[in-house]
Amino acid sequence: MGELKVFINGREVKGKEGSTILETALGAGIYIPYLCHHPNLPPIGECGLCVVRVNGMGFVNACDTLVEEVMKIVTEDEEIASLRRERLTGLLMSHPLECIGCWKYLKCELQALKQYVGINRVEVLKGRPRFIEIEEDNPLFEYDPHKCVLCKRCVRACKDLRGLGILEVKEKDGVRYIFTRSDLPLAEEGCKFCGLCVEVCPTGARRDKVEINTMEDNRKRTLLPCKYNCPLEIDIPLFVRLIKRGITIRP
Repeated sequence: MGELKVFINGREVKGKEGSTILETALGAGIYIPYLCHHPNLPPIGECGLCVVRVNGMGFVNACDTLVEEVMKIVTEDEEIASLRRERLTGLLMSHPLECIGCWKYLKCELQALKQYVGINRVEVLKGRPRFIEIEEDNPLFEYDPHKCVLCKRCVRACKDLRGLGILEVKEKDGVRYIFTRSDLPLAEEGCKFCGLCVEVCPTGARRDKVEINTMEDNRKRTLLPCKYNCPLEIDIPLFVRLIKRGITIRP
């Protein structure tokens, strides 16, 4: 791929043909907030937090817009900040307000974004709570829909990295959440329990069950028995990601 020149916030930056604005900016050390984006997953522009202004005109999502020669990009101004606050507030409307009790406290991407964008508690108090049962009908993982922001990372990881595609967005009584295609438990739907959905989740919505997390040795035995007992200690989720990138290991 050839190189091209773009300007981000007035600074000249080298980009690559076929790369997105977000990839180019992050590669140059320029931060643009995002939530649905993941480096190993195809972009979908779902959360809208990576909004930027291009060539002094309209707004675009940085995660799914390719850079072009001498493109002029603005990542921060009052209008952009207002759009990000509006969009993040929408995501937080039905999210639990208290972070301290969550297992992902201080490690949560949503929590970090809330602080960066500048969302306060009052702005999200008017949200309508969601009442959906926590999914824990399998021995390994839990899914708490109240903490889910529908970024669809787990859906894409299951489909594009694992090749299964058993997860999708569902709706019940006007409430959207993630569950299996046929509304069956994970094991009955064909889940391989590789752990990718937990790994890519940016919030505390997906997690290993508490009893698995209590001991690291127990977690390895339960979640990755093939790796734990394999003489080569092959990391299955990592192996799947390498295959997705076209990297194969041959004997």
